[in-house]
Amino acid sequence: MGAYLSKQKFELIDNVIEILLENRKIAISLLCAGTIIGKLLTDRLANLPPGPLNLPYLNAGWRLFFYPRADVSLSSLNNEYKSDIVSCRFFSSPIIIVINSPRLIKELFKKNATTFSDRDSLKRMQGSLSGEEFSDVIFSLNYGDKFLQAKKFILRSFYQDNHDMLRHTLDFQCDQFIANVKKFDGSTLTNLKPMLSTSLARIICSFTISIDSSINDEDLNEFLRITNDFNNGFGTVGSFVPNPYPWLWRKIFYSSIDIKFRKCIREYRGFLRKFVNMYEKIDSDSRGTSLLAELLNNKTIDKGNELLDTLLMMTIDNPTSICEAFMWLFLYLASYQDVQEKARKLIAELTNNTRKITIEDRAKLPYFSALIYETFRCCNLQPFSPVHHVKEGLKFQGYNIPKGSIVLTNYTAMNKDPNVFPDPEKFNPERFLNEDGSFKPVDSLTPWGFGPRSCPGERLSKMELFLIVARVLQNFRLAFPDNYNPDLTPIFDSFCVPGPFPIRFIPITE
Repeated sequence: MGAYLSKQKFELIDNVIEILLENRKIAISLLCAGTIIGKLLTDRLANLPPGPLNLPYLNAGWRLFFYPRADVSLSSLNNEYKSDIVSCRFFSSPIIIVINSPRLIKELFKKNATTFSDRDSLKRMQGSLSGEEFSDVIFSLNYGDKFLQAKKFILRSFYQDNHDMLRHTLDFQCDQFIANVKKFDGSTLTNLKPMLSTSLARIICSFTISIDSSINDEDLNEFLRITNDFNNGFGTVGSFVPNPYPWLWRKIFYSSIDIKFRKCIREYRGFLRKFVNMYEKIDSDSRGTSLLAELLNNKTIDKGNELLDTLLMMTIDNPTSICEAFMWLFLYLASYQDVQEKARKLIAELTNNTRKITIEDRAKLPYFSALIYETFRCCNLQPFSPVHHVKEGLKFQGYNIPKGSIVLTNYTAMNKDPNVFPDPEKFNPERFLNEDGSFKPVDSLTPWGFGPRSCPGERLSKMELFLIVARVLQNFRLAFPDNYNPDLTPIFDSFCVPGPFPIRFIPITE
C-alpha cells in the first residue's frame, strides 16, 4: 500500500513538472510570484520603518526609473508615507533609514551617539569611487575616543590657537572683496562667483596650509580648480548612495564620474603633499600655528594619507558650499528690499556710520543670525546630511534598525515643515527672532549638523557669512537691473544652488 502511494506521489510530481515544462509562461509566472511573495513576507517580518515595495534583487531600485536621482527618490518618501522615519534600499545597497523629525534626530545622534555616529558606509562609498578608503581623523573616522580627541584637537587648532590670525585674515579678505566690487562702480555683475570664491579660498588656505598666512595665485587657482571638480563629482547619485555593486560598477559600468573623482583625490593629495614637504623642512618651533603645522606636531596622527585626508576634508567643501550660501544671501537681499534696508539700518544704529563692522559686532546684531538661518532654510542648500552608519542593531520607534544600515537626515522635510515654519516658502528672517529681538534658534534647522558629528567648520562659516554680508550692506545697496524678475527656484548640482542672475552692487554715498 505504501509503495503504491509513493508511486502515485511521484507520478503526480512528474505530471506537474510536465505541465510546467509545456507551459513555461505559467511556470515563470508562478516562480516570480513565489519569489515576490517570499520577499514581501521576509520584509514584513523584518519590521523595518515604512518604505517602498522591495522587489527581489531590485529592492526599491525600480524607483530610479521614476526618480533618476536617488536623493530625489529618498526625499519624496516623506510625503508618500507621512512618517517621521522611513526606510529604503536600492538593489543590494545597505538599508537606508531617512529621518524627517528633529525630535528623532536628537534621540538618535545625542542619546545614541555611539550607535549612530559611525562612518563605515561612507568610507566604503568613497572607497568604491576612489579605489581606496579615506583615512582622515575628523569626517570618515568612526565614532570613539580617537574621533573625540581628534575633533577636540582640530577645533582648538582651528579657532583658539589661530584666533588672532583668523580675525585678521577675515578682516583683510573682506576688505579685498569690497575693494574688488567697488571697481565695477554699480554696474551689473553677471558672474560674481569667481571673485567671491577666491576670497573664501584665501581665507581657508591662509590658516590651514600656508606658512606665512598667504598663498600665491598659482597655488590658489589650483586649489579652486580641484575643489570645484571634487564637489561637482561628489553631488551625484553614485556618490550619494553607497555603490550597490562595486565590482560590477568598476569592471563594466566604469563611468566618467568615477574617473573624475579618483583624479581629484590624487591631485588634491599631491597638492597638499607639496605644502607638507615645505613644512617638514622647517624647524617645528618655527612652523607657526596653522592647522597643518599643528597636525605635523601631533604625534598621534599618521603623516601619510591620514594627515593629507584630514586637511582635504577640512578645506575641500568651504569655498564651494559657503560661496553658494553667499549667492543665495545676495539673491534674497536683492529680492527683498525691506529685509535689506532693515539690516542696513541696524548696522548704522550700531556704528553711527563712523566705523567698519567687525567680527565682534556679530553678537550685537542677532538679526543677521536670523537672516543667515532663514537663508539656509529657504534655499535648502544641502537636502540631506552626510551618512551615519548603524554600529549595532536596535529597536527604535517600534521598528527594527539593522546593524550596517545607514541613516540620513532629511533637511528638506524639516526646512519646509509648515507646522514649524508657517508659510514655509516665504522668506522671513523674523521667524528666528524672539519678541525682544534676540536670536531664536529652531531645533529643526541644523545646517551644520547636530551632535558629535556636527561640522567643525561651523564657527568659521558663520563668521564669514556675517562679516562679508554686513560689510557689503554697509557699502552697497543690492539691486537687480531694471525689469529683471528673479527666479528663486533652486537647481540641484552638488548643492541646491541658485540659477545665474545679474546683480548690481550700488555704492552708498554719504
